[in-house]
Parts: sequence; structure tokens; C-alpha cells
Amino acid sequence: MPVGPNDPAAAYPLIRTGVATLVGGTVDVLTTAVTATSRILVTGQTLGTVAVPSALTVTARTPATSFTIVASQATDTSTVAWQLIEP
Repeated sequence: MPVGPNDPAAAYPLIRTGVATLVGGTVDVLTTAVTATSRILVTGQTLGTVAVPSALTVTARTPATSFTIVASQATDTSTVAWQLIEP
């Protein structure tokens, strides 16, 4: 399928995705794909031990190693999807 000028794949050809499970409201995602300038998007997939979805934040990153996702609820064990986009 051709990529048009408004297609995100045309602007961001380097996209990586994955899924992680929070433990105690946090998870370290190990990936060599993360860089200092990666745009990291996270979204909840399934609720774990919480009744209401948490706000999710990326709090740390180590280029070529990992990044950390933290939930607003410390007991959260939800599954989250992540996406790395390189500018």
C-alpha cells in the first residue's frame, strides 16, 4: 500500500511497539530501540487491580537500554501498550 504525504508512517518510519504489565504501579521496559529523543506513547489496555484507569507517565529513559512507565495509582497491575517514535 502506498504511503501518502499525510500518513504518519511517512513522517516517522522508525516506530516500535510493545506491551508491558505494571507491577506495583510501575514497569521498566527493556528495549535497545529507545533513544534520548524518542517520543514514547503509552495507553492502558486492560485493567489490573484498579477499578479506574490510571494516568500513565514515562518517568525515565536510558538510551539503548530502557524506559520506565509509572501509573498514578501505586497498586496498579494493568497491562499497557507502548509506542516509540523516532523524530
